[in-house]
Amino acid sequence: MVTLDQIRNLEAKVQRTVSYIAELKEENSLLQKSLEKYRERIDELEILINDYKEDQSEIEQGIMNALSHLDKLEDDIARSPAPETEAGADAVTVLDEEVAQEIDDVEGKVVFADEQDISEESSKQEGELDIF
Repeated sequence: MVTLDQIRNLEAKVQRTVSYIAELKEENSLLQKSLEKYRERIDELEILINDYKEDQSEIEQGIMNALSHLDKLEDDIARSPAPETEAGADAVTVLDEEVAQEIDDVEGKVVFADEQDISEESSKQEGELDIF
């Protein structure tokens, strides 16, 4: 026969179980909300990552284009000899003998005294690069 104490114990266990289930539902709800926030944040970060990748590829493409232009410019400069203008030739003939004194350099090219001073100055600064 079922006693009153057994019924009360059963009722207490059922109440604890119902209470525990309610706590679990509340915790589950909080976890679902957190999960949704995390998924939204993940989506935002994925968009940022994709934007970053696109920007990086654009930057790389820009650098590659700039290098290509520089290579073309360098090739053009290497292919075309420096044109002598008539005004430049006239200016050299007009210069005084002292100023226009020519010095043979190591390669056998003709170098003016002023140009030698410049080359000596640049050789003093060997550690520096002149990019312009």
